[in-house]
Amino acid sequence: MERWGPYWLQLLWTLLFSAGLNLVFTVLGFVVNARKLSDWLSLSNWAYWYGRIFVITLTIAVLIHLLFELTATWIGRRRIKSFTRRQRNAYFTIVPLVGVYLGWPLGYALAGWQISDIWSGGNMIVGSLLLSGAVTWLMSVYWSVRQRETEAEVRATEAHLKLLQAQIEPHFLFNTLANVVSLIDHDAPRAKQMLESFVDYLRGSLNQLRHGDTSLGAELDMAQSYLSLIGMRMADRLRWRIEASAEARELRLPPLLLQPLVENAVHHGLEPKLDGGELLVRAEVDAGRL
Repeated sequence: MERWGPYWLQLLWTLLFSAGLNLVFTVLGFVVNARKLSDWLSLSNWAYWYGRIFVITLTIAVLIHLLFELTATWIGRRRIKSFTRRQRNAYFTIVPLVGVYLGWPLGYALAGWQISDIWSGGNMIVGSLLLSGAVTWLMSVYWSVRQRETEAEVRATEAHLKLLQAQIEPHFLFNTLANVVSLIDHDAPRAKQMLESFVDYLRGSLNQLRHGDTSLGAELDMAQSYLSLIGMRMADRLRWRIEASAEARELRLPPLLLQPLVENAVHHGLEPKLDGGELLVRAEVDAGRL
């Protein structure tokens, strides 16, 4: 579970959600209780009931929002993202339900009514149950849609990465083997060194592709192996440096995300130049972001 946009936007959506839900319940209240046309046309009636019910719905929405924040901190956002579908459905159903049952009497009191009135008649009990069911259902639908959108984006990203990986690996494979073949006749030791480095590179690359994500440190090691191989071909024309803190190296990211940047920098930036040049890879962490 992750926040979409800045925190103030989350609070704004909570407010808008409350306002929209409040309008629905205000209309339902008029349908049930209005006895004549003048009741519907009275702006003071609308202002009174909308204001009172808005206090209740806003209290419930804010409480649900806070419960999600607290439980996400307690359970851990990464762990929630790894929930099964059944666990997610339970989580996004139970939290709003608890928020409704705690927020309903609290909002009722803040609206200026007596909490005891909630349980004084069958209509109030039925109303609270209907409100609980409606809010829970709306929250469940909302989070289910969000979850499907997130899963679709993840699948699209994974497909794009797999396509990119499929394009990168053969290109690098054929170029390296062609270089080894060209060196065998006149510089066998260097060809052997390049082939050994290439085997080490492939071993690390295939190991990373078996996992859904990797660390920046592993990506930088891959880049270093790649640059070592390219350096054998370009010799003094390629100079390179990798600068990254231990904190940056521990961060997680998709596999083979760094290699296209390094490869493009070499092929399109340095190889066309007669004198070559220097390639610098620097990784920094700023406010928890890579």
